[in-house]
Amino acid sequence: MRIIDSHVHIIEHLAGFGPRGELRALGKGRGRWATGEETQFIPPEYGDKEFTAETLISLMKTNNIEKAVILQGALYGFQNDYTAEAVRRYPEQLVGAGTLDPYCLDAVKIVDHFAKDFKFKLLKFEVSTEFGLSGYHIDFRIDGKEMELVWDAASQYDMTVVFDIGSYGTSSFQTDAILNVAGRYKNLRIVIAHLFLPSASQEDMLIARLKEFKGDNIWFDIASLPVFVQPEPYPYPTSLRYLTHAKKIAGAHRLIWGSDIPMMLTRASYAELLNYICDSGVFNSGELEGILYNNAVEAFRI
Repeated sequence: MRIIDSHVHIIEHLAGFGPRGELRALGKGRGRWATGEETQFIPPEYGDKEFTAETLISLMKTNNIEKAVILQGALYGFQNDYTAEAVRRYPEQLVGAGTLDPYCLDAVKIVDHFAKDFKFKLLKFEVSTEFGLSGYHIDFRIDGKEMELVWDAASQYDMTVVFDIGSYGTSSFQTDAILNVAGRYKNLRIVIAHLFLPSASQEDMLIARLKEFKGDNIWFDIASLPVFVQPEPYPYPTSLRYLTHAKKIAGAHRLIWGSDIPMMLTRASYAELLNYICDSGVFNSGELEGILYNNAVEAFRI
């Protein structure tokens, strides 16, 4: 079966920024925030202060992944130039998404550069209060003034836009704003990462949100679900129950598989992140072909 991993990250130098301030790489895959808190970002066997394109390609080969979509966020530090370089080096295996802080005075010029020079077809925005824009721009709105010029440019270049909106109940969980943007820019393709990040106690929330999002130009990536319902052992039965809801309400044709490596590799193996879906029995073979490959091709035009 052909497989696209639609949610991966590469890191030239671990140097994040977020609500905890700047991140300093400590080595062995760990980093320390300005608050003093430390986090394991990369398994030590896959990188010291980096997770390279070559390491990603090696993991893809081992796990029979044909292509991967490189997303970005402030958690690891913006990696636009490095992502473009990796895509130029491995054009058959890698697809790149650009990211930016929309408060930059030259935001439109940045998007122009992404589209014209880097040939990016995707933009990714980490909006979450924990790791993203809402954590260091307190009044940020997806449908706010700062984003209007970005949406205009993304629409002009016929891009797909990926959002991580964080957890339900936080200021970043702006489903109303995404629906506003989707209604205003009919030609934009939108992907919501992590299937709304439902915890083990938020099944009703997930069902309600899925019912709100009915547009055919909106997809859901299902990366990292096992983390949000932890602690739960493989094969992650709560995640599978949530995927059953997603299939029934949104349709399997709107679901896209992604691994969210490298950080997810600190919690599970690459094979487990793929096989719990393939072996679940939730999806038939045709639906799996869509979730693992065809839906990503449609959503990202790759």
